[in-house]
Amino acid sequence: MLRLCSWIFIASIFGLLSLPIQSAATTCTQGQLSRQIEVVYVNPDLALPCEVLYDKRDEGSQRILWRAENSQGYCEEKAEQLIQKHRAWGWQCSRNDDLESRNTTLEEVTRP
Repeated sequence: MLRLCSWIFIASIFGLLSLPIQSAATTCTQGQLSRQIEVVYVNPDLALPCEVLYDKRDEGSQRILWRAENSQGYCEEKAEQLIQKHRAWGWQCSRNDDLESRNTTLEEVTRP
């Protein structure tokens, strides 16, 4: 994890934040509120390292809730648990199939 964070820091200094990464996202809605839970993979061919992003788009807030470098399946498990919690709280959640193979950038992932 320290290596990934160090690389992101160095990449941000040198403007290398356009590295494509893969992601799988689920959007949960309740009334006018929307939450996106996304598992992000730095290398599309590998399950690690990964991060789980929680995006409150309507509130302009995005956080990395969990990260993994060594435990395959950890991010997916944590994301699924969070999705199930949202469903239990009355949110309607659906997988964003169109985002499943989209490219994003490290800049999008690391923005505050």
